[in-house]
Amino acid sequence: MITIFILFILIFVLSRTHHKSAIKRAGKRGEQQVKQLLKLYMDEDDILLSNVQIEVNGKRAEFDHIVVGEKGVFLFEVKNYSGKLTGSIDDKYWNKYKSTGANTYHKEVKNPLNQLKREIYLLSTYLKDEHIHVWIEGYVVLCKAESPFKDERIIDNENQLKSIFSAASHQKLSSLDRNKIIQALR
Repeated sequence: MITIFILFILIFVLSRTHHKSAIKRAGKRGEQQVKQLLKLYMDEDDILLSNVQIEVNGKRAEFDHIVVGEKGVFLFEVKNYSGKLTGSIDDKYWNKYKSTGANTYHKEVKNPLNQLKREIYLLSTYLKDEHIHVWIEGYVVLCKAESPFKDERIIDNENQLKSIFSAASHQKLSSLDRNKIIQALR
């Protein structure tokens, strides 16, 4: 009886580990897709930094992609959600629905705009601690799902991503400033 119980626990733990691993792999695939698109659309002299990790006042953060260029600093949080998203800009959680045949699955996911706000704050604080004062433009990139509402910070198609780098910027970073930022984040 104890052996069966232990076997059941082991199977349960392994299945959860496999599920989490599949989610992580899907996230990494989305990050790679966005990375290729960023390389395609960013300016020739822009620098792309991926999976940047920092710590500010004991709070850790990992940024999927940061582009540093003459037009400024751009932070991209990538979400490779599949299915339909519902929610509003101020909701703490969004609902994700995925249909497979006759079954529809529901999962609550944290509103990625809240994560983006936190990341912008931490990156800004980190750079200020390095005596770098710069405006950070932040975006959530939804790889497969459409945004449940329109917001300039949510990108759910390639044309929106392309337009970020073709638009005029309200700031212009010098080569010296760009190098300081890049050194601080490497």
